[in-house]
Amino acid sequence: MGLFLYFSKAFDTVNHQILLNKLDKYGIMGVANTWINSYLTNRKQFVFFNDNVSAAKTVLCRVLQGSILGKLLFLLYVNDVVNVSDNMFPILFADDTNVFINAVNLNNMTVSMNKDLLNITTLISLYYAFIYSYLMYGVEVWDGALSSYKDVLIKIVRVMVSASFHAHTPRIFKKLNIMTFDNIYNYFVCIFMFKVTKHIHPQIIDSMFVQNKTNILNYRTRHAELCCTPLAKTNLMRNSSRCAGVIFWNKYAVLSDCNCTNNGFKSCIKQCLLQ
Repeated sequence: MGLFLYFSKAFDTVNHQILLNKLDKYGIMGVANTWINSYLTNRKQFVFFNDNVSAAKTVLCRVLQGSILGKLLFLLYVNDVVNVSDNMFPILFADDTNVFINAVNLNNMTVSMNKDLLNITTLISLYYAFIYSYLMYGVEVWDGALSSYKDVLIKIVRVMVSASFHAHTPRIFKKLNIMTFDNIYNYFVCIFMFKVTKHIHPQIIDSMFVQNKTNILNYRTRHAELCCTPLAKTNLMRNSSRCAGVIFWNKYAVLSDCNCTNNGFKSCIKQCLLQ
């Protein structure tokens, strides 16, 4: 019996530090490890669209998919996925992974496969690899258009813990330590707004929002980091990042300070939403 898996956005999610640590354990250390570190870090990327060029930003994770070395580094990065199970036999090919299991009959194979797959740690790993990556993709832009995903996610977490069809899910989300769909939306909208207030986004996006400290008040107050909520006359506007994003940001802006980094804010807002 075989199960076919696909790593979503595989090459773009390689953590450089984890990769370098793995290379060190494989014996690629010292000067060679430093050389690969130099190859990976301080790379820049930008977007070109309709004769407009965005500001260049540093690539914080990923390996180059089109390069020979990039493919090799990715394989070394995922090579230990074979250790996830003692019963299944995996075959790896780039970002495609197949796992196989054998037994004396079909029933035994099914039971053995489900036993490994229904391990809660494995299920959570599969959730982040194959489901979460789709839920988060562009969620801060699509806003309410993805509301149907909420019911889908509820069904998924019930399956993960073998709960009944009508089981109450807030406790399940808390047990699994994963965010509800609403909180996934809030999380990425808040990150989007953090970048707006820190002027990390392109200027055309920054100009869509008004901060108290810059455009309205002539003196600094305790609400200086907050944004002015735009007037929403339609549900489309009310549910958009331009309006809902401001509301969420004003609620959670207290988690940010002048010296807060993007990763630091991500950690704080996620802990807050998971409580």
